[in-house]
Amino acid sequence: MTNVDKRLSFLSGNAIAAFFGKEMSSFLKFSRLTNIRIVSIIQPFFMTQELERISGFIRDISIFQSFESAECNDAQLLIVGYTKILSKARGSDYLRIALLFALENHLNVFCFDNIYVDEYRDIRDKMDEKGILYYSPLVVPAKPLDKLHPDLQHSSTDQRGSMILGTSSNQGKFTLMLRLISKIREKGLNVGTIGTEHQSAFFNIDCVFPYGVSASVLMPMSKYPCYLALERDKLYKRGVSHILSCSQSGILPYSLKDIYNKSFTLSTISFYLSLRPGNVILVVNSKIDSMEYIQETISFIRHIGGAHVVCLAFSDMERSWENESITYRRLETSDVAGIKQSYRKEFGLEAINIMDDADIERAIEMITDGGIAI
Repeated sequence: MTNVDKRLSFLSGNAIAAFFGKEMSSFLKFSRLTNIRIVSIIQPFFMTQELERISGFIRDISIFQSFESAECNDAQLLIVGYTKILSKARGSDYLRIALLFALENHLNVFCFDNIYVDEYRDIRDKMDEKGILYYSPLVVPAKPLDKLHPDLQHSSTDQRGSMILGTSSNQGKFTLMLRLISKIREKGLNVGTIGTEHQSAFFNIDCVFPYGVSASVLMPMSKYPCYLALERDKLYKRGVSHILSCSQSGILPYSLKDIYNKSFTLSTISFYLSLRPGNVILVVNSKIDSMEYIQETISFIRHIGGAHVVCLAFSDMERSWENESITYRRLETSDVAGIKQSYRKEFGLEAINIMDDADIERAIEMITDGGIAI
């Protein structure tokens, strides 16, 4: 058994998504990998810009601007996105509002934020009385990690492990993981998976370790190596031939001040060194990241963790930093080819377009060619 509760069969059927963010787009883009179908979205009017980039996926989905106006549309599940920042900015407890809506309409609940804290005990008690199921992906060690074998505190390189790392957040790392998983499953390969997004539980990812936004890992970073080594060993004992993991945010900050304020650098480094994969696919921002910064990141990965960077990966939705805001544009075929050529010349590495099926196949082949028998 892994740390994903296999009894969570209620995470299926028709679902309503509330406070839709980029993390939820995977439910629409990779619905074939889940047992749920988004039938409606509840999105306050001041958050509607979050839906613009996925407009092609929501044509047949009802969108409501408040819980008061929302209809359930035969849904059995409410998926509640991140609410903490929104609640603080607006002066309302949006998680409580969402939970009360679920209680009134008898909807099971999946929360990105922690539903198990005392302030929601009254709602949980009422849900228990009505038989409403709820879940937030918390990671709490079952045993005191200090008493476990000391060898687990200093894990050796896992030559059968591969990890997706990135130079920043919001690059498509989880999208890349899901695309790789989709192809791997099509091939019938027995690969274990470790994800760091809350929604990993919906995609049959074996171990969920959400240490990023609204972190649900209830242990200090010093305990990551032991816990993750145990999870890794469980997967190998189960018979998987390879483990694919995916990190959060960037592994090397643009500046030291970013370590504490703008990224999950320290926890990502701990995650990386805990699993110590033999191979890394590094996701970069083709427009924003300088060649020097990419090289520094590659060197850090190689020299600190000992992993081999098998290839670079980038999104066909290129991001640019203009007037203190992020803008996007779809890359043309010639642009993609030019980026691949420049990376090959600069680093001697192949590069893949995350959204290209042939490139995903090549990425799997590159991992295999790196000495890993998947």
